[in-house]
Amino acid sequence: MRRRRRGFTFIEVLVVVALFAVIGVSLFQSFTMGLKVWRRASGPNFAYRKAVLSLERMAMELRQSRPYPNTTFSGDGREFSFAAVAQGKAYNATYAYRGNALWRNTKVLSAPWDPGEEREAAPGIADLEFSYYGYDLPSHSYIFFDDWDGQTQGRPMAVRVMLDLEDGTHLEKIMHVTM
Repeated sequence: MRRRRRGFTFIEVLVVVALFAVIGVSLFQSFTMGLKVWRRASGPNFAYRKAVLSLERMAMELRQSRPYPNTTFSGDGREFSFAAVAQGKAYNATYAYRGNALWRNTKVLSAPWDPGEEREAAPGIADLEFSYYGYDLPSHSYIFFDDWDGQTQGRPMAVRVMLDLEDGTHLEKIMHVTM
């Protein structure tokens, strides 16, 4: 009787390798297609989500704004600054539109040696404009001003932000200032 050898034949090994290659290629193609779809779906919305979150944070800080010695609310169409209190610390917050982004700068008021922290709050902004709601003495009515001087006008009742994202989306938000 002949003894039968144990093991796989060359043909059987080739068939298994071919099956693994087909399965591997199909998994790789599915994975890369999924990444392309995810990038395409999340790309344009990232700037919008960042802008909305930045506007919400700005609104929260404006609600926490307080009068502080030697610090006034001031602003123009591209930048505004105010004092706020959070976590037991008074700080000066400045929001500014520079270089297609909204920038946020904070500096603790009780620490004059502290240089503060500046960071990009929302990238991908094509245009941004601030305006300030308050009482106009000559017309005896409430209107939005392009500029605000806290030394003569005090604090505005609200701040309006109008911004256009680079993808053409327009956002507008009116944020009330704590009086």
